[in-house]
Amino acid sequence: MLAYAGIESFYVKVYAGDQPKDLIMDFAEQQFNHAILAVPINKDTIWLENTSNINPFGYMGAFTQNRFALLISKDQSKLVRIPALKMDDNLVATKYYFNLELNGKTQAEANFEIRGAGFDKFNSIN
Repeated sequence: MLAYAGIESFYVKVYAGDQPKDLIMDFAEQQFNHAILAVPINKDTIWLENTSNINPFGYMGAFTQNRFALLISKDQSKLVRIPALKMDDNLVATKYYFNLELNGKTQAEANFEIRGAGFDKFNSIN
């Protein structure tokens, strides 16, 4: 679909999961269990988790971040590193608001800003 729209993209194979594993760089073998999409834009890349219908656009998450992956190209396939989540990408902020009235009535509100692995787990709850 992207090719039809004139947008270049590449099929990328990666070993995904909670526990990343090191690739054996000296031996050609199947070391991947997941596929994603790389869309080069200017001097950057948009990484798309195209097997998920719940992840936000361009969000890779802890499941695939900071790993070597095989970018498949008809001219020259190569190993690339998927960017790592930064510290700000993993912070969790929680705010609680309480309204305590003299008659004993209490209202409480909680707001959560969840990122990184916590977001991945929360986002997968259906």
